[in-house]
Amino acid sequence: MKKIFSLLIIFGFILFSTNVFADVTANIRCTLSWDGNNVNGEIEESLPVILELYEEVNIDDEIQDVLKTSLEVNGPIIDGEMPLFEITIKDNVLNSFKFFAIAKDSKNNTSEKSEYAIAEIRGEDTLPPGTPIININIQFP
Repeated sequence: MKKIFSLLIIFGFILFSTNVFADVTANIRCTLSWDGNNVNGEIEESLPVILELYEEVNIDDEIQDVLKTSLEVNGPIIDGEMPLFEITIKDNVLNSFKFFAIAKDSKNNTSEKSEYAIAEIRGEDTLPPGTPIININIQFP
């Protein structure tokens, strides 16, 4: 039986920068749930289990999994609050963040990846409007 993870990304943005010409940093609050079982649906015996949250990112045209935060548990947990972590929201683009979680027991056995949770947020508009075009017509009475 596949481990069941519930991944909820709550964008409780705490902006650290208000400069309109700079990317902003925000804190991410996330919760994870784990049923306390191993892959066979039996109670996990190798405790504690570490729940790890990763972001899948593109670095130099290569997809990499970057550990963002983790939480140690000693049994089932529902909506366990993970420690906060930061993301950078780039200006003038739609920012997309792709997260997944895994569980590792004390024997270093690792679960499959959870389903992906994708969060999107548009960065600040820091681009000025285009230059107006003036047309002047001289009319004689």
